[in-house]
Amino acid sequence: YYSGSAEMASGILHNVRNCLTPLVVQIDVLTEKVRRAPLNNVERAVAELSGRALDRERETALNRYLRIGSDHMLTLLKHTDHQLQEISQQVAYIEEILSQQEKFTHPDRVVEPLRIQGTMEEAAMLMPRDLCSAVSIDILPEIAQLPAVSAERIVLIQIFTNLLNNAAESILRKGCPPPGTIRISGEVEGQDGPRMVHLKVRDNGDGIDGDSLKSIFSGGFSRKKSPLSGIGLHWCGNVLSAMNGMLYAESDGIGQGACFHVKIPLHET
Repeated sequence: YYSGSAEMASGILHNVRNCLTPLVVQIDVLTEKVRRAPLNNVERAVAELSGRALDRERETALNRYLRIGSDHMLTLLKHTDHQLQEISQQVAYIEEILSQQEKFTHPDRVVEPLRIQGTMEEAAMLMPRDLCSAVSIDILPEIAQLPAVSAERIVLIQIFTNLLNNAAESILRKGCPPPGTIRISGEVEGQDGPRMVHLKVRDNGDGIDGDSLKSIFSGGFSRKKSPLSGIGLHWCGNVLSAMNGMLYAESDGIGQGACFHVKIPLHET
């Protein structure tokens, strides 16, 4: 975790790419909507109304078109404003991830008290749109009652985002009727030792076979087509270990879904 600078850089790039994916999609959608906006037709209608005298029927038709066009443009502007706010927030996350890279060069780790529910909700916002729409994320009420954990905020968000993305991709591979389900539960454990929050991220995806279950946290391992997509779990496991936490997985086999267990130390006041 501390000495593998090349591996750490790969992990950071992987997580930046995860953030960039929904960003690029949103920009493409906005660009296409702006291109389809009837700006040229509106300009011609305004020019015609400002020019020579028109008969009443033509003038009425042009005014009606301008009203419709104005309503369309207003709707587009409101939608664009909302999308730009989302894009701005995602850019801020990328800036935080890159800032975190600088901290990796220092021996001291900066941790803070964090609430699981808020951190998990922030992570869900960073999921690509196609994955987010394919699943229903069920954060059980008990999560809101959990005490604060001691962790690095942006790193914990990256870990949760990786787990949610992996679960959604597993559901899509299985071909479950949409939406698939990601269920997140948690409890406090460790009465006779270090107290931890134990989270369970369970999906009804395509499951994990026994051999893969032994290897999914190895560097470079992947069941996906992308050559870089296997970095996530290896990086997450190392980061949690460095924060005195733990990450492991369970599955009853192919077609039976999977459950990822995340253990994070409680924040001791």
